[in-house]
Parts: sequence; C-alpha cells; structure tokens
Amino acid sequence: MKSLVQKGSKVFLTLVSVVFLLGLFSCATLQQDIFISSEDNAYIYSSIEYYETSFIEIDSKYTLSQDIQSDAKSLLDELNTYITNSHVAEPVLLARLTALKGLLQEMTKNKSAAENSYKQAASLQGSDRYVLLLSIRLEKDLDKKITQTQNILNKDSENPVILLEKAKLLIKKNDYKTSLALIDDAFMIFTKENLEIYNDVYRPVRSYVWDLYTIRNNQNTDAVNLSETLTLNTMVELAATNTKLLDNYKSKAKTKTQDLIEVLRKEKYFNNAKDYSGAQESYKDIIESESITKKLCARFFWNLYIRKYGSLEMLTKYSERYKNRTKSPIGDISLEDSDFDAILGVIENEIMELPDGKNFLPDENVSVMDYLKWVKKIEK
Repeated sequence: MKSLVQKGSKVFLTLVSVVFLLGLFSCATLQQDIFISSEDNAYIYSSIEYYETSFIEIDSKYTLSQDIQSDAKSLLDELNTYITNSHVAEPVLLARLTALKGLLQEMTKNKSAAENSYKQAASLQGSDRYVLLLSIRLEKDLDKKITQTQNILNKDSENPVILLEKAKLLIKKNDYKTSLALIDDAFMIFTKENLEIYNDVYRPVRSYVWDLYTIRNNQNTDAVNLSETLTLNTMVELAATNTKLLDNYKSKAKTKTQDLIEVLRKEKYFNNAKDYSGAQESYKDIIESESITKKLCARFFWNLYIRKYGSLEMLTKYSERYKNRTKSPIGDISLEDSDFDAILGVIENEIMELPDGKNFLPDENVSVMDYLKWVKKIEK
C-alpha cells in the first residue's frame, strides 16, 4: 500500500504505523490526497472508517429492499453530530464525510438536503468515490444512472464502489449475468486494496443476484414479480409449473389453479402433521391467509417432501423423536407447536434454513424468490 505521507515532506513513523494498523478504509483514494500531520487527523481518519463501515452495512440491506429507515436516520444523526463537533477541516476528509451524509439523506427521502450535501462535497473533492456515488444516486432516471456510472468507469475502470453501483443498477434491468460479473470485479479490487470488509458486507447482495440469475434462467418465472409476497395461489401455481411435485394432480385440476388448490386441500397438503384425519380443519389457516408465512410454507413443503420420499406415518417423526424431551432444538418453535414436525423437517432436510442459526422466524412473510429457491430443493 502506498505511503500516506507521499505528498508530505516529513514522515511521522509512529503515526503512520497507527494508521496502517487501523486498516485505512478506502485508502486507495484518501491516502494519496491527505498528509496526516497530527494525532487529531489520525483520529478523524479512523472515524471515517467507522462511518463508512456503518454506511455500507446499511447500503447492503438497502439494495436488498430491507427496511433501513431507522438505522439510516440514527447513523445520519450521529454523523451530523460528529461533523459539527469534530471541526474537520481537511477538504478530502470533509468531502467523504459530507458525501456519506448526503447518501444517508437520500436513503431517508430527504432529496433537497442530499443535493445540498452533494454540492458541498463536490466543491471539496469532486473525484471522491462517495461523492461520485452520491451524484449517481441523485439522478432519477435509471438509464441515465447507468450511463453516468459507465462514464466514470471509462476514466477510472478500477473504481470498485462505482463498479458495485453499476451492478446494483443492472439488477433493476434484470441483467443478472452482467451484474454478477461486475460484483466479482469489484470484489477483486477491494481485495487488492485490503478492503475485504466490503466483500463480506456485500456478499448477501451477490447471493441475491445469483439466486435471481439462477431462478430466471432455470424456472418458468418471467411473468412473476420475484420480490412480491407469496400467496396461496402463487405457492401452488409455481410448484405446479416449476417442479414435478404436483404432476399427479394436474389432470384432476384441469390446469386451473383454484381447482388444483381444492384437490390439494382434499389430499391434506395444507394440513399440519398432527391432523391426519383433517378433523381439526388445520388447512384453514393456509386457505384463508392473505399471505404465506414461513411456518405455512414449511407445512406445505413437508407435505410435498413426505409424499415424494416417505410415508404419511413419517409426518410426525420429529414429534415422536422429541416426545420425552423438554426443549426444542429451534429457539422460537416449541415442541407443542402444531408445525414442529414440518419446520424441523424442512430444516434437517436442508430445504429451508435458520437465518441466525437458532431461530426460524415463523411469522415472517415469504417472498416469491425465496419460495422458488426452496421448493426446487425438494426435487434434488
């Protein structure tokens, strides 16, 4: 890594060692423009590392359409306080901090404030990665955003922040193959710059794009919005059109989704594992639900799985296994839960997963994309 003091006339060995050990966040751009001559500036630099790390963690979730408003607002308030109280004077450092502030303002829907932050940051250091990123985010038109990223990359082909931004924009154009290539290019550059933390933070974004690429190329989903919440109709229709799991029932349904739903209801595909006879009418929570939760999805999957690989007696195999135990292996699913067998079954057979390794989050709604990713695993 190039010396932080290559533009200075003096070398402060102790300070450089401290800053080097801090990791020098985004050193490829800042290190060439800053002559750090005091411990105060070293502290400011480490603060930028903190705010940049915090920002990209929020940005990764933002890309995945997760709710980030509270986190973004909290970080923005913290950043505003820091800028006011620290009296940062170095233009390059202040440009980076101001650009991060503008990006958070844009995320929290304060467009006019974000535009003001951009003007201030651009006047200080227009070539800063995050100043450039903010200029792209402030453009409304998607095609113009993409053109803007490419214009920047034509001048600086190894700007990983902008490569990553173009990749994220191409997700919206359904160009998943190019998006994956750009993400991988960005990851390689981040690695060269000793910024592997970017790769760690944005890896869920890459996984998301890979899932989109795989689903769109291997399944019949062109007319489906992958980000929408799963419904009963979509759950059954996609299982019928993208797997062979329901082939035995298609002729009875005459290709109509509602008819197929009724056939599956009679065959008890929507019943929980303990409702063999259907006397409890446990199918009703699926039939009457406006959206399918993870718990209800697991129940349907368990019925599909058992009918493909086992016998109906195996539906309650986990209840039998755990009947003399007092603690469930899943943090938020009790042994008495009517869908305990289904949930443990789809976890142990690697159809669904525990997001944090402990809890299932049974009441979370399921997206169409996650459903398609999971249902294909039953056939493998």
